[in-house]
Amino acid sequence: MLGLFQKKKSGARNRRRFMRVAEKNAMLNVDGVSYAVSDWSLDGFLALGYRGGLERGDEARARLVIVYKGNPEGFDIRIRILRENEETRELAGQFLDMSALARRNLELVYADRVAKMERLERGARG
Repeated sequence: MLGLFQKKKSGARNRRRFMRVAEKNAMLNVDGVSYAVSDWSLDGFLALGYRGGLERGDEARARLVIVYKGNPEGFDIRIRILRENEETRELAGQFLDMSALARRNLELVYADRVAKMERLERGARG
């Protein structure tokens, strides 16, 4: 299972360590404000609907809610804001800290999402 979580090699163009998973039905609640999640990985997120109030470098408590196997799964996470843009209404951030149980469960959801993406990609090519 560890092979799924190998970090991407970082370079000047791509600083992300993990493949991003596109989401259609996930929310991130930061300090009482909910945002739709566009995509996420094991170390960060891109959320939509940003209306201000957070700035680059801010740290906050957040709750990531992802629908997994038909049920909402919540993950309490400490985050750091990496980028915010009121014009595009995007908010990007890094996951800083979560409990070991939350991390393990998030890894399970992530592994499932990545496997589905890879199956779809193989099907599109073949």
